[in-house]
Amino acid sequence: VPLHEISIQPSGLYAFCARRSDLAQLLGLQDSRMVDLALLMGNDYFDPMSSLAVPNDLPLRNVQSLVFYLQCQEDFEITGKDDDSKSAIAFVKSLYNLRAEDSAPD
Repeated sequence: VPLHEISIQPSGLYAFCARRSDLAQLLGLQDSRMVDLALLMGNDYFDPMSSLAVPNDLPLRNVQSLVFYLQCQEDFEITGKDDDSKSAIAFVKSLYNLRAEDSAPD
């Protein structure tokens, strides 16, 4: 939950949380594509601009364009530019899919 989405009230701490499947449905994506969307948007493990092999015309900073691209390009696969990026992608996919931590990169 982004910090700016947290509301501190006298009665407690509040934030909006949603299930991945619910967000996927709202965005018109398959549940598994939500992980791809998260990878394209970036995370703590790598920068998509420097790590991902994506088409040059894909605007990585525009979430609506990313969603539309994933809706239209069913055969698109996230891939890294080098071995370190590929390892980070595999780790993030396992993390986001709630797999065991033993798949973490060294």
